[in-house]
Amino acid sequence: MRFPMFKNLFNRKSKYQAFWEWFEGFEEVMFNKLQGDRHDKPMFAVLDSHIREIHPELDFEFGFMPGKIELVVSANGVKAFFPEVQKLVDAAPEFDRWEITAFKQRLNQDHFDLDYGGIKLGYDDIFFQYDDSEDQLDIQLNIRNFEDNKLYQGAVFRLLDSLLGEQDVSYGIGQIDWEVLDEDEADSLIPFIQLRDLVDSRK
Repeated sequence: MRFPMFKNLFNRKSKYQAFWEWFEGFEEVMFNKLQGDRHDKPMFAVLDSHIREIHPELDFEFGFMPGKIELVVSANGVKAFFPEVQKLVDAAPEFDRWEITAFKQRLNQDHFDLDYGGIKLGYDDIFFQYDDSEDQLDIQLNIRNFEDNKLYQGAVFRLLDSLLGEQDVSYGIGQIDWEVLDEDEADSLIPFIQLRDLVDSRK
């Protein structure tokens, strides 16, 4: 006796497998397009629509290296969505031209500057204070020329991810307070780069 219904259930692809099957059919086109224009908006839009079918809160970014592109899948620091990122990346096959990475990784460098939507900011522009009385560090960031808006906060979070990595930001940092840096007080504050050793010492 045959049970076609049960056979179909066992053969049904997961949404993660379905994503990578689509990706395998499209990756050559996307790779070539991005090699010509690293900010190709149509390519970003196509990939974004498929990633958000896995979960609407997932995000991604690209890293470029000789002969390869890194696809970083991110939950934008929201721990509730970390399992979706990990499941998607774990389901990825091997690619010759692509490196698939779960979560934004720390850069392991002591100096980094970025231009984020016109905001120019670097590690040297940020100082901090902290309270370690809880499981996570509560920190006050004192930021040169800081303006309290989402764009500026996005730039700072980008620097936090670069310094610590997305997972360590989420698990190691609790409350964040934002302040404009008073240059006269900078010598009494802790340089941003030292936050990395502080977080690592508490693991």
